[in-house]
Amino acid sequence: MYAVTAASFMGYTGFTLSMPFLPLYIRQLGVTDVGEISIWTGVSLAITPAQIGLVSAFCAAVGGFVIRANVYAPVDKDGNPVEVVPKG
Repeated sequence: MYAVTAASFMGYTGFTLSMPFLPLYIRQLGVTDVGEISIWTGVSLAITPAQIGLVSAFCAAVGGFVIRANVYAPVDKDGNPVEVVPKG
């Protein structure tokens, strides 16, 4: 858990430090109009949060499915599924 936290911190810190210089990099790629530089900067900065929002919803759905499957599926001591037969 600490390794993931440290890696996330370093990644976001590096990304944050590069944000002020992003328009200069885009200008070096050949975009000369100030308006286009602003648009490309905004798009490149917005892709990461948009991707995180979409992927996190998918991961939450998959994780919920896996957790429900593991919680409600009884297994024996070897991990093999056990058939549940209702009494009655």
